[in-house]
Parts: sequence; C-alpha cells; structure tokens
Amino acid sequence: MRVLTEFYTYSNCLIVLYGDMDYGRVLSFLDREHLSLHPAPLNGGSLISLLREPPIPGFRCSIEESPAYSGSRGSQASVIDYALDLSDCDEEELICFDLFSDLLDHSASPLHQTAKREGLNHVIQAFLDTLLIHPVFKFRLYNGDEGDRDRLLRAVRMTLEEICEKGISPELYRACVKEHSLTDRLVREGVHLGCHAAEEIGRYWSLTGKTDYFALYERACARFAEEANKDRQSQTLIRNLAQRLLKPFAGALTVTVPVPGLAEQLESQRSSFLERKKDVHDRRGNLLPCGCHPLPSRLEQQRVWLPQFSHKSQGSSRPFGT
Repeated sequence: MRVLTEFYTYSNCLIVLYGDMDYGRVLSFLDREHLSLHPAPLNGGSLISLLREPPIPGFRCSIEESPAYSGSRGSQASVIDYALDLSDCDEEELICFDLFSDLLDHSASPLHQTAKREGLNHVIQAFLDTLLIHPVFKFRLYNGDEGDRDRLLRAVRMTLEEICEKGISPELYRACVKEHSLTDRLVREGVHLGCHAAEEIGRYWSLTGKTDYFALYERACARFAEEANKDRQSQTLIRNLAQRLLKPFAGALTVTVPVPGLAEQLESQRSSFLERKKDVHDRRGNLLPCGCHPLPSRLEQQRVWLPQFSHKSQGSSRPFGT
C-alpha cells in the first residue's frame, strides 16, 4: 500500500473479480484502503493521452543490445523483430489479425515455406502484440545474426505478396480454423478462464470503455470459419489483411544482440543504486527503533483483515495509467 500510495496515480482502473467471495466486502475494502486515495484529477491531467499519440510514419532499422552473462553465446543468439503498425485498426480488425497470425504460424504456411527457401531454418513466429502503446503485427526470428535481417524481411514480404495474389491452401485454412475452435472449447472448460481473459478484456476496456470484447471475438471467428470453406480466389478477408501488412503506415526492423558481460555490469549498477537508496531511507528513520525492517509488523496487520474474505476467493486487479 505504501509503494502504491507513493509512486502511483491512476488515470483509470479496471478490477476483474471472479470466484466464490463476498464481493460487497471486497469492493468496500478496495475502495476504503486504496481506490479512494486516488481521486480523478480535477485539472484533466491524465496521462492516458500519451497512448493516443500518433506513430511516426515510415520504415526504420535498428540494432539494440541485450544483457547477457559472461561466457554466454554471442553469435547465432540474436532476436530479429519486424513490426508493422496497426494503430488505425478497430478491435474486431485486431482480432482478425490475431487469427491471421495463427494461419502464418502453422508449419505448412507460406511463411515457413518461403523462409526455408531463403535459407532460414530458424524458429519464426507471427503474432499480434498489443502490449505496446500502439498495437503492432510482429514477425520474430530466434537465434539469428544480423545477417539474417534482410532475409527475414524478404521472406515476410514475399509471403504477404503470395497471399495477396493466391490466398492460401483451403485445406490449411480449414485445419487452422478447426484447431482454433477446438482450443477455444478447451479453454472455456478451464478453471482459470477469468485469469486467461482478464488481460485482453482490461486492455480493450482501458482504451474504449466498452466490455463487448467476446461478441467481437465470436464475430471475427465466424468470418474466418465462413471463409475457410471457400476457394482461394474467394479468400478476400485474409488477402485484405495481407495487403494491409504490405503497406503499413509505419514499420520497424530490429535486431536485438546479446552482449556477454553486460548483465553483470547492470547488476552491479543496480546493487549500487539499492545501497544508496537504503542509506537514504536509514537516514530518514524508516527502520524501527530496534533496527529491524517493519515488514513483519505489516504482515501482522494483513492477517487482521485477510480472514474477512472467503478462503475460496480469487481476484485479479490490473491498473491502467501511471
């Protein structure tokens, strides 16, 4: 509570609760002990507007360093990402791109066949990334080198051009849709469905204020299922998706290279930083008179209110904002 009070100011917040619990008492506790301490700013100073800054147009390349320990492998260990901006897509379109990535991820997909012809025998993934400020569609290659960057870019563009022109095999299309449908059925039978869906529901709500995510998901799945029974020339949905990825508003090709020894250097800097912070806290008298950290007493305070709630309770709270 102290850390949240000192370092957090919410611009908005979504809490997902599920399970056998006394919801009224849980919500009253959260409001009394936490949420009421963070009223909405009267001056409209919310930082949520940062999420709406438009992306910078164009294509760019970069090479970034990644911490690795001394003795770690430096060659054939890089991760190459090709990211394509999808900031102009609505939620249903993003779900369609997510389903499209499942088609590309299949071992028999045009992406993997083209990559092999380009001499890329690496693990390659296609996926939708919604954890950034703006959603992007990513193609990722593992355990490569800087020299694989251009070949990955060429393989991706050739794949998208092929899908735009010819579509994909109807057999592959139907197999992927059937596999996805079966996976959904199994997930719905799981005991942790609320936890599984909370992150995506929360992201959608934080950006739109709406809670109809599953209705959009079912509609997108139905569109794919319908098109899976058509011939190649009638696959307008995936051909349009491929066309949009061929001409993105913004794109970036990044090689993340491990640097052996950098991990120890950063750990040393972190240790020095924590020591300095500890010295500052000690001088401010944050320790108890006995010289012990007050954590045990805080834990004892928690034992007082924890029994108020059912032992079966489950919950997840996900803040949004800064």
